[in-house]
Amino acid sequence: MLPQEEEDMSSPLNVINQQITSAERLALKMGKQLQAIAGEDVRNKLESGEIRLINGRYTGESLKVPRPARRRF
Repeated sequence: MLPQEEEDMSSPLNVINQQITSAERLALKMGKQLQAIAGEDVRNKLESGEIRLINGRYTGESLKVPRPARRRF
């Protein structure tokens, strides 16, 4: 299989029904924009040293999520 064919087959736009609604089109567009912005943000944080890639995992203080205290009933 050629790389282009493989890419076409896995594309979210490759659907059985070729009539895509405006809501679906908007959702796909927003998803692509969000993914691009997130990738740029990660790239900037890697360059600045705010996060690091260690053993295939991103680590850094900005990635920590404050978790609520566990309650015992």
